[in-house]
Amino acid sequence: GIRTLFDDIKGDENFRSGMWLGYRQNPADFEVWFNAPQQVSSVKMSGLVNIGGYLMPPAEIQVWGSNSGEPLRSLGTLKPKQPVKDTAEYQTFYNVGFKAVPLTHIRILIKPVSALPRWHSGKGEKGWVFTDELFIR
Repeated sequence: GIRTLFDDIKGDENFRSGMWLGYRQNPADFEVWFNAPQQVSSVKMSGLVNIGGYLMPPAEIQVWGSNSGEPLRSLGTLKPKQPVKDTAEYQTFYNVGFKAVPLTHIRILIKPVSALPRWHSGKGEKGWVFTDELFIR
């Protein structure tokens, strides 16, 4: 469950190990609250890419934030580069950096690819996005 994101245990390359959270039909949508404002300048997430298993980099990662009940505002967006051919599976990190701001609330949206590319054996099907750790700095 959600504790996977903050347990300081890095997932292995086996996406079936139970160490990863996977999303396909809908974006991952995480919210984090702090009791007091924290200076935050980036959100970094780990990811697993296994093209044969339909696990792709996210189509987009959005980071939103607010301080002390203010409305959420966009802090940054990342659109990771997508593979152009089949490759060996690998782990990676995605970092969304922004100007440091005091925050009490962060919302992170991680969107899976809506259709696998034409060169993929599952072309047109939805891709998976897998993550196991979030780092808020």
